[in-house]
Amino acid sequence: VDIALTTGKQDGTIVSTFPITVDGDTIARGQHVYTIYCVPCHGAAADGKGIVSGYFKPPPANLLSDTLKLQPVGHFFDVITNGKGIMFSYASRIAPMDRWAVIAYIRALQINKEKPLDVPADQIQASGGGVK
Repeated sequence: VDIALTTGKQDGTIVSTFPITVDGDTIARGQHVYTIYCVPCHGAAADGKGIVSGYFKPPPANLLSDTLKLQPVGHFFDVITNGKGIMFSYASRIAPMDRWAVIAYIRALQINKEKPLDVPADQIQASGGGVK
């Protein structure tokens, strides 16, 4: 079993590279899963302004913030898996491969929020350590 694939960590450290090969299908799958599980809170634009976001203090994270753009991919895997703040764990709802697909889609949004599906897969793969 690939530990990085299932935990987002290697030797206890959050990974900064995708443990999967990101391709167009991965990004499209990520968009699909993101739409189901993430849009209600984080919004379709990933700006933290989903339909229920007004009910939460603090509000959901803006995934396009400079701070989150610089986070390694393993950070997102850890948050999806374990939750953070008032966000609960999605480990029982989103399989590890789908978590990585969601992260690839979030990276695509961070690179080009207007046309995330047009971002080349190799550019997303290379953004594991953060988007500058």
